[in-house]
Amino acid sequence: MRRIGLLIATTGALVACTVATLVAPPAGAANPTNPPTVGAVQWSDAHAAAGAGSNQLNSISCTSSSFCAAVGIQNVTAGGGSLAETWNGTAWSVVPSVNVPASSGDTLLSVSCVGPSFCLAVGGTGAGPLAETWNGTAWTLVTVAVPTGVTSPNLTSVSCVATNVCELLGTSATGGTSSIFGNQWNGSSLSLTTAATPSSSATTPIPEALGKSCVTATWCLAVGVNDVQVPATAAAFSELWNGTNWTLVTTPAPTTATGSLLRAVSCAGVNFCTAVGQGTSAGPLNQNLIETWSGTSWAITPSPDTSTSLSQELTGVSCFSATPCSAVGQAAAASGPSPATLALSWNGTAWSIAPNTPNDGTVQTQTAGVSCITDWACMAAGWAEIS
Repeated sequence: MRRIGLLIATTGALVACTVATLVAPPAGAANPTNPPTVGAVQWSDAHAAAGAGSNQLNSISCTSSSFCAAVGIQNVTAGGGSLAETWNGTAWSVVPSVNVPASSGDTLLSVSCVGPSFCLAVGGTGAGPLAETWNGTAWTLVTVAVPTGVTSPNLTSVSCVATNVCELLGTSATGGTSSIFGNQWNGSSLSLTTAATPSSSATTPIPEALGKSCVTATWCLAVGVNDVQVPATAAAFSELWNGTNWTLVTTPAPTTATGSLLRAVSCAGVNFCTAVGQGTSAGPLNQNLIETWSGTSWAITPSPDTSTSLSQELTGVSCFSATPCSAVGQAAAASGPSPATLALSWNGTAWSIAPNTPNDGTVQTQTAGVSCITDWACMAAGWAEIS
C-alpha cells in the first residue's frame, strides 16, 4: 500500500508534526529580508491527509506558514484520479479536485501558488492535458490551449508570479514526433506560446519539461530531459522565457554518466538558479546532479552523494535566496526502506546532506517536491510505501 507523506524542515530542534514552529525563526537566524546561510537542515514528519486508496503527492507550493497546496494522484492501483491537498498552518486536508472523466487516470504533476486564493495545477488525463485553478475555496477546470493536429498532449510544469501571470509547458505529438508546447495564463484563460524542443539522437524521443521557475512575467527558466523513455542515454536540457518565446540554453552533462536529466529548478533571481536531477548510466548506479545558473550560463556543482555504490536522485529544489536552498529526493539504502528520503542543504558555498530525514514507509519513502517560505523553513511532499 502506498500512502502520502509530508516533511517539514526548520533549523531549530526537531519539531512535532506541525508548522506552528515556523512563526519565528530559530535562534541566530537573521530577518528573512537579509537571509543568513542557514537552510533547512533538520526535518520532521508532518502527516498528510490520506486520499482514496494508494496515492502520492508529486508537487508542493507554499506561500506562508499557514498555506501550502500539494497535488498528485490517488487510487494509483485502480486507474487513478487527481489529488489535491491544502495546509492551513495546523493540518493537511484533501480538497476535491476536478477529474475529466473521473476514471481516466487523471494526474496532477505540478502546482504553483501566489497566495492562499490562487494556485494553478497541471498534469494529464487519459484523454489529454489537465489544468485547474484554486480560488481559495475550490478547484476549477481550465481549458488548455492545444496545438492543432497533435495527439497525446500532457502538461508537465507550471510557474506563476501573479494571479494573472503563469507559464506552462507540456509535451504533445504530431505524426509520431513529440515536441514541447507552451501555455500562458492571463488571469482568465490559457493561450498557446512558442516553446523550444531539444534535439535527440533517438528515433522517436519524448522530451519533457519537468521543472520551471519564473522570476518575472518576462523571465523564466525551465529544465527537463530530451527523452524520458531511455534515461541512461538521454540528455538534460533547459530553456529561457523572455516574455514572448522559449529559447534553448546550453546545459552541461556530467562526464561521469552516460545520460542526464533535470527534474526541478528554483530561481532566487535572474542571476541565481539551482536545478537538480540525476546523472544516469546503463547500470544500476545513478548519482545526484546539481547545476547552478549564474545569469548567463550553467555550471555543474559538486553534490554530496550518499554512496559511491548505491543510486540516488534529486527531484525537488527550493531556493529562498542565493545562499539558502534545500533539495530533496531519494537514495537507495543498504538496509531499511529503499529508496529512502534524501535532503540536501546549500549554504551559499557547498551542499551538505541533512541528517536523519524521516522515513514512514517500510518498503520505500520518496520525496518528490519541496517549497521554502523563508530562508530557514521548508515543506516537502512525496509518498511512503508500506507492506
